[in-house]
Amino acid sequence: MEERREASFIAFYSKNYKPWEDCMSLIQSTRKTIVSSVFVISRWDGKISFPGGHIDEGETPEQAVRRETVEEIGYDLGDRHIELLDHSNGKYFYICEVTTEEMFEMQKNVSNGIDYGAEITGTTIMYLGTYKKCKPLKSFLEYPFIGNARAQLIKLIKEKNLVNNIEDIING
Repeated sequence: MEERREASFIAFYSKNYKPWEDCMSLIQSTRKTIVSSVFVISRWDGKISFPGGHIDEGETPEQAVRRETVEEIGYDLGDRHIELLDHSNGKYFYICEVTTEEMFEMQKNVSNGIDYGAEITGTTIMYLGTYKKCKPLKSFLEYPFIGNARAQLIKLIKEKNLVNNIEDIING
C-alpha cells in the first residue's frame, strides 16, 4: 500500500478586480464594477487546482507551499504573510490576498515555473461576480477540480465574503 504524503496548497485572491474596465461598449457604471477574483491553475490531467504539492521531508507545510509556488507558477512569495485556512487529512490550504495587478503578473510569468508545461498547463483568473443572467462562477464550479480544491474554493469564498450569494449560486 502506497504511503499517503502530506501536501500544501495556496489560493491567491483579490477583492478589487474590474473585469470590464477597458470595455468601452459598456456604460461607465458597469465598467467601474469591482468583483472578487481567484487565481487557479490547470493541471496536466485537465483538472483545476491551486499551486502546491507534496511536503518534502524536513519541510514545514508553509515552506512547502512557498517552494511549490515558485516551482509551479514562478512566483516567489518571499516573506509575504500567508494564512492557513484549512488543514484536514494531511492537506494544508493557505490563502493570500493579492492585487489584481499581481495576479496578472503571476499569469504573465507562469512560464518561469520549472513545472510549467509538465504539471501545469495554464492559469485562469476567475472573476467571482455575476452579470445580469450570466453566472460564470456557477459554470466554473462545474469544472473538474482535483481532490478537495472545489470545497476549498467555496470555503475561501465564504470565509472572506468574496461573493454575497454563494449558496444561491451553488444551489440555483
